[in-house]
Amino acid sequence: MIASSKSHRLLVAFDALSNDDEILETALGLIYRLRGELMGLCIEDNELSKLARLPFSHTVDLASATTKRFDEERMARLIRLSQKRIQERLRDVTHDIRWTLKSVRGRYTSSALTVENVDLYLLRRPATLTRPKTAKTATAEANPVLLLLGSVHASSVRAIDIAKEIVVHEKRQIVILQHEETPPTASVGNIENLFSNLSVPFEIRQLDYMNPNAVGKVANAVRAHLIILSADLVIDDIFIEDLCERTDRPLLYVKSSKGY
Repeated sequence: MIASSKSHRLLVAFDALSNDDEILETALGLIYRLRGELMGLCIEDNELSKLARLPFSHTVDLASATTKRFDEERMARLIRLSQKRIQERLRDVTHDIRWTLKSVRGRYTSSALTVENVDLYLLRRPATLTRPKTAKTATAEANPVLLLLGSVHASSVRAIDIAKEIVVHEKRQIVILQHEETPPTASVGNIENLFSNLSVPFEIRQLDYMNPNAVGKVANAVRAHLIILSADLVIDDIFIEDLCERTDRPLLYVKSSKGY
């Protein structure tokens, strides 16, 4: 368990129309180790709401090649079913964890990141969007954690602590990405020394450019179980939104080293 003198709040952003069990299970695993509060946010996409009002909107079942009318009534029904499924899962497994679940309408990434009093954000773009898909490995444990590190920042230290906790507890490999011009610092210390005493394999890679496209390619190539990103690397919310567009892997954004 990650030691902390303060409580932490983890926000997990659900697409209201997606049955994304992976992000839910990832959130539950994190919150049990953090022993903080889990805040679920079901986000209804504005564009889909507009689409549902159009008279010619339909959905296509790729397996059966059949179409169904997509209107506001059907959208509302699907959202209710999704929220009910999430609530039931949370009630089943979070007996000693504080949690809340609410709904908002807006853009997925911006709606999540504008929520205040949150220091950890877990995001994964809806599966309905067109984006790169990573192939599944034979076992989930084979997928490494991808840790992005930049300059010295309190959030970097927090991101390292969380990454170490996950890979040790779940016996995963860790892949660490750094910008090639990142200077060694006393605060973060030598990265190799930080991870060499762990009982898990690790790899350090350097990128010429720490941008969403380059990071997304690595995340897809290594089939990352989770991408951990600290606040010192984020110029604005667009960076996170672009990264989510380029990979289907869950992203944990570490905004602060302190509890709220």
